[in-house]
Amino acid sequence: MLLKILSFRQYLMCSMVFLCITLYSCSKSSNNAPSTPPQIAFKQISGYVYHDTTITQNTYFRVGIESSRVSGSDLLKYLYIYASYDGKPDSLINYIHLYGATADSYNDVLGFVSRNQGGTEKYTFTILTQGGLTNSVSATVNVH
Repeated sequence: MLLKILSFRQYLMCSMVFLCITLYSCSKSSNNAPSTPPQIAFKQISGYVYHDTTITQNTYFRVGIESSRVSGSDLLKYLYIYASYDGKPDSLINYIHLYGATADSYNDVLGFVSRNQGGTEKYTFTILTQGGLTNSVSATVNVH
C-alpha cells in the first residue's frame, strides 16, 4: 500500500514538473520576439548637412544624428561612419561605441571638413544593435 501511495506521489510530482517546464517554455519572452531595426535620422537644422548639398573645398560642416532603439528591442551598440569619395567604395572613417544611456538613444552633432579638391563625398551613418540589426542614412556633399 505504501508503495502505491509513493508511486502516485511521484507520478503527481513528475506531472507537475513537466507541466511547469511546458508552460514556461511556451511563454512569450522579449528575447524570443523578433527584433526591430533601430531608428536613425539626420537632425534637420539650418546650417547642418542633412541631405545632398554643395559646399566649397576645405569647408567645415556639421551633421546631426538622432538614433534610438525601438521600445523592447535590442540596445544600440555602435555608430559606424563611412565615407566614399568620387563614387569609390565606402571606407570606415570612425565609429562610436554606445553604452549606458547612449545604448537607448544617441543624439550628437559631428563635424567634418571637406577635402581640398573638387568631387563628391558621400557620408553614411550606420547604427548597429547588440542583436546585429542595422539601419543607415546617407548624404552626398558635392565639393567645388
